[in-house]
Amino acid sequence: MKRRDFIWLLGTSAIWATEAEAQQPLRTIALIGNTPAAFGPWQAALVERLGQLGWIAGRTLQVEYPWSEGRRERVVEIAAELVSKKVDL
Repeated sequence: MKRRDFIWLLGTSAIWATEAEAQQPLRTIALIGNTPAAFGPWQAALVERLGQLGWIAGRTLQVEYPWSEGRRERVVEIAAELVSKKVDL
């Protein structure tokens, strides 16, 4: 294989990989919590671990954090909203 052919192959494969990444749909996960203060440390750890696994918030993944503010009946409302939005997880 000639050098010019190798460089062309390398360039087209990089373009293909970028296009393939851009075509993947943005996945959405939601975590129902009580209050932001109670979930803060866990939220940071979750985002960090997802990043280590290749799920980058805002790029390949959207994470939503609806808060119930201590009201149990609000959890049912939030869950219904998430089902209607068709979140992935």
